[in-house]
Amino acid sequence: MRTNVIMSLVIFVLSFNIANAQTDSLKNNEIGVNISPFFTYVFSNNYNPVFNISYRRYIGKNAIRTRIFYNNYKQLSDNDYIDISNEQNQFDFNIGYQRFSFLTKRWSIFWGLDFNYGNNYSYSSNIYANSYVGEQIRDNTHYGIGALIGLKYYINSRISISSEMNYFYMFKKENITSRYKLISNSSISVPDNSIENLNTTYTEFTPPINLIISFNF
Repeated sequence: MRTNVIMSLVIFVLSFNIANAQTDSLKNNEIGVNISPFFTYVFSNNYNPVFNISYRRYIGKNAIRTRIFYNNYKQLSDNDYIDISNEQNQFDFNIGYQRFSFLTKRWSIFWGLDFNYGNNYSYSSNIYANSYVGEQIRDNTHYGIGALIGLKYYINSRISISSEMNYFYMFKKENITSRYKLISNSSISVPDNSIENLNTTYTEFTPPINLIISFNF
């Protein structure tokens, strides 16, 4: 089954490559889709639904770029006392500028800046020492600016494949709530606690491990 899927993808790409192998008539609009989760599913059968789509509007060799990312992850396991679960919802929106230059007729390099804004919510519950159940909720809003550089290969004037790396400087405001529930009468109770408006700064590097297939129109 997986072999058939891979062969179908290869045939699809090659058919477009043979039909139209010119990059001279590039269009101004481009939509890109991250296909890395598809390969994760094919080779490891471990698929996590991810919505990651980008749009670029080209003006000459410059472009305004946007990206929307949404990820929902949930894991549930049974226990005698409670359902142990982990859940994460992440939303990110990027808008920025890039410029590109052709290295050869099919290869180009691009670079630029992105502004990022997003929210990350996570919930987890676990049993500690068979004495109590601990639940933690983390909710943060983050934003920042980062530099990017990437490579793109043009299959034809309509379809291309690219990958890029980013380095962001980020600001984060986070609320953390921890709750505890006794499941053993012999245990000592643990008080709930919460931290509000925790401000942090951090850097984030994304290596070029994501493959983006783009369609020009």
